[in-house]
Amino acid sequence: MIPRRMKKAIVNTWCRIPSKVGIPVPLPYGGWTKAHFDEMGFNLLRGWRYENELWRWLDNWMLLHPTTTAIDVGASQGFYTRLLAKHFDYVIALEPNYKEYLKLQKMMSEYSLVRLMNVAAGSSQGVGKLITVNGHESRSSLAKVLQEDVRGTPLHESVGVVQLDNLTDNLDLIKLDCEGSEIFVLEGAKRLIKEFSPLIICEIADVATEPFGYKAQEIVYWLKARGYNISYCVAGRLAPFFEQDYYRTEIIAIHESKLEELW
Repeated sequence: MIPRRMKKAIVNTWCRIPSKVGIPVPLPYGGWTKAHFDEMGFNLLRGWRYENELWRWLDNWMLLHPTTTAIDVGASQGFYTRLLAKHFDYVIALEPNYKEYLKLQKMMSEYSLVRLMNVAAGSSQGVGKLITVNGHESRSSLAKVLQEDVRGTPLHESVGVVQLDNLTDNLDLIKLDCEGSEIFVLEGAKRLIKEFSPLIICEIADVATEPFGYKAQEIVYWLKARGYNISYCVAGRLAPFFEQDYYRTEIIAIHESKLEELW
């Protein structure tokens, strides 16, 4: 096992290597992508399996349920977007960081029914300030300060912010990985959630939400107040979510009206 201090040194060195090419690596749900010289690429090359079980569960779920429209918020380089595009008729993918957006474009170049947007999502339309660090673009955030585990000189740039309610009139699934701003994105999707009760996949992490001034558990409470049951994925199956650990957890929220069709 690589010591934590050595791992950080390796990642920092890796992220300074300039490259527009990348190293080909297989995707767990089929196909290939490129590991770029950034934090995400380093994780891919060392056998990153953080979301593999969730991807497998989602791949199976999409074979059995309506797959008309999906929105991927915080698409990064397109790992979820590509999986969703295999099944959905139409996918909208939002990525606010421009460097990540360019990688997303390359990942999705063979898919025509995907709308890619270089914007963030929030509770209202407008312009936000995006904070990022070179080599760690996948952790770009609209928070006032960086997450405590991100090291480097912060860069600030303006980015457009949209409401999900204004993007579509149909929705079966929302995936959220917004580095802490998830609850504001949900506020901007109230109409869609009330009307369509989509499946919601959401990353919750206190380390990400605290710079925004709230605890990750508030996302869980927000969803439960609107009739959602909360689970997470273990060995390719759903298990009840217990509210004792909010550090980098992917939750799956299924509306109570759709529990029967799930099984």
